[in-house]
Formats: sequence, structure tokens, C-alpha cells
Amino acid sequence: MTQPDEVTLDFERAFAGIADTRSQCEDYQDRHGQTAPCFASSAAGQGFEDQGRAIADMYERIHRQTDEQTQQLLRVMGTVEQSVHRFAVTEGFFTDCLRRLNQ
Repeated sequence: MTQPDEVTLDFERAFAGIADTRSQCEDYQDRHGQTAPCFASSAAGQGFEDQGRAIADMYERIHRQTDEQTQQLLRVMGTVEQSVHRFAVTEGFFTDCLRRLNQ
């Protein structure tokens, strides 16, 4: 039975969630990489080419920033996975120690 001050973690579920999130990010990144913003400056209308270029530049920045954020999320997921792994190893070590003490 879990005590109120115990910290527990379902490692199998945690690793599955990490793997699922990573997979979704990789899929998104693949789809995102296959597309590029396409806004012709002339689409803003005659006499508004400067504004059209500004809009096209904005779309490019958003596209680039989205890619950077997705890459950052993938790096974070790697860090989370390492942390959960360390937690699992540590918990296993202490569980083993407590079993030996109780024998």
C-alpha cells in the first residue's frame, strides 16, 4: 500500500508516454520539413509589395521557429527519458537494499 509521503512512478507507463511523445514530434517534424511557406509579395496587391515581403518574411520566421521549437522538444524528451531512467535505477537499488535488510 502506498503511504501518503511515498513517491511512486509507473516506469513502463512513463517510458511509453515518452516514446509516444517523441514519435509524434518526429512525425510532426517530418511533415513540417516537407512544407515551406509560400507567400508571393505580389499577393498583397498592387502597391503593397513591401508589405507582401514583410508577410512572407514573417511566415518564414514562424516556420523556422516552429522547427527550432520541435527540435528543442525532442531534446527535452531525451533529457526526460534519461531522468526517468536514473530514477528507475535508483529506485531499483534502494528497493533491493530494503529487501536485503528485511531478510
